[in-house]
Amino acid sequence: MANAKTSADVKDFADIVGSASIKALYEWANSHASNRLGVDIQWRRERVVRSSFFAETPLFDDLSNIINATSDETSEPFEATGLITAADTTRKTFRMELPDEGEIRGKFEDAISQAHQVLLPKRYKLPKRYKAYMIKYSKRHYAIDKVQEWYVLLRLEDIA
Repeated sequence: MANAKTSADVKDFADIVGSASIKALYEWANSHASNRLGVDIQWRRERVVRSSFFAETPLFDDLSNIINATSDETSEPFEATGLITAADTTRKTFRMELPDEGEIRGKFEDAISQAHQVLLPKRYKLPKRYKAYMIKYSKRHYAIDKVQEWYVLLRLEDIA
């Protein structure tokens, strides 16, 4: 894995050993690159060298940069019924409270307009319940082994 040259190499290795191992490798390589260190490792059984690995700072620089640049992004249709708790028509952002997922946040283009009751002043005791049709995006960052999720709201249906 230390000889990975592309993001595809990193992803292939992650499929075999898991993303936590990629994160650990990133931390190891990044630490060596930051401190300008190299390694000369030999795996021995008694006096016989079974395998060895030699690397200098440039390899650690390349490896940590490749892992840091590697991520997987997926998208899927997502439908949910919940309370629209906030909408900003200037920034085109929304917040929605879902029974199973808790609060989600996302963006929209034209799914929410002044016509939606959710935008009335606070004295009207909102939030309002809607069925939302969205696209859910997920992005796994291999260097930190975290998944970032965000939503794009496509349209809303009033729940009577």
